Amino acid sequence: MTVAYAVNTQADFYSVDPVLASVNPANLTQLKSAKFKDHPNAIPQNVVLSHDGKFVILLASEQTGSRVIAFSVNADGTLAECPSSVTTAHMAMSIAVHPKRALVYVTECGTGSDQKTIYVYSCDTTGLTLSQTVQTTGVPENIAIAPNGRTAYVTEFVSTPQGLSAALVAYGNAKGTFGSQIGSYPLSTGNSGEIAIDSNGECLFVLTPNSAATGMTLLSFTISTDGTLTEVGNSGLTSTPPLSSLIAVHPTASYLYLLTPPSSGNEVVEITPFPYNSDTGIISDAGDGYTYGNQKTNPAAMAFSVAGDMLFVANSVGSEPNSTGNIKMILVEETSGSLSLGSKISALVPMNVCAS
Repeated sequence: MTVAYAVNTQADFYSVDPVLASVNPANLTQLKSAKFKDHPNAIPQNVVLSHDGKFVILLASEQTGSRVIAFSVNADGTLAECPSSVTTAHMAMSIAVHPKRALVYVTECGTGSDQKTIYVYSCDTTGLTLSQTVQTTGVPENIAIAPNGRTAYVTEFVSTPQGLSAALVAYGNAKGTFGSQIGSYPLSTGNSGEIAIDSNGECLFVLTPNSAATGMTLLSFTISTDGTLTEVGNSGLTSTPPLSSLIAVHPTASYLYLLTPPSSGNEVVEITPFPYNSDTGIISDAGDGYTYGNQKTNPAAMAFSVAGDMLFVANSVGSEPNSTGNIKMILVEETSGSLSLGSKISALVPMNVCAS
């Protein structure tokens, strides 16, 4: 059973909505919404699924900080909120889960010394419990955990004599315990970005605004057995689609996907597959892209099913206060990486999505 979990951000109805998905026939069915009535000031921000599929964890912003809420996944895919949630004193930036343990990682952007904090929480049916507070080298933004769980990768802003810059920092994470820094890799664009790691733990990609802030650059790294990184000097990608905003790596095949939203000269959303060599990190020319939507379509997030046969995209359409939205399920052909329309459901205004 595949279920996509969408963060619904309609102004008067915040919730996490399970959507049951099938391939043959291609269909989406909305299940019962999980509202969080005890937290009226929590505005949904991001959502992730635990490694074993037993919990959905929501990151939400509040007036003075952020709240992290865990939901148990019922047998039918619906959700039940766990009793104990946690809060951060300042705005949290991103969330990730351990691939083998019931651990949740949250990066926080605060003030003063609080700027450099990552929180690690354990998760069970009672909710979330703080297990570790980590002081990072720079101000952390995005975080991803290697598939073997032994390394955490964080994009951080650091101060240099030339001003604020960005680096990709690797930390040891043996047995889920955040450890010391094992490597720091300045990002050539000077900007932070979204991190994606392939399922074999051999390649890491960062999609980041370029140094001129006029478009996007895709950086490619190979991962050594000890978790350290080597940047691929020539990734093989002649040009990153200039306004790509989202990246996802297929969970079983060596394809990465870039999503480009509508822009001047581009009237639709386009998702483009790029094959890559997992040994070298070299990216090949793009395969055929898949397009949908129109100028009013605003894609916010995309996520693969665990099996890799479906790609879910969270879209809002139009602008507030009259915006609508949908979850689009796109079928994936594993051998060629090609995409084709599966189904969509239009009862939501989703901001993020994850899938089992």
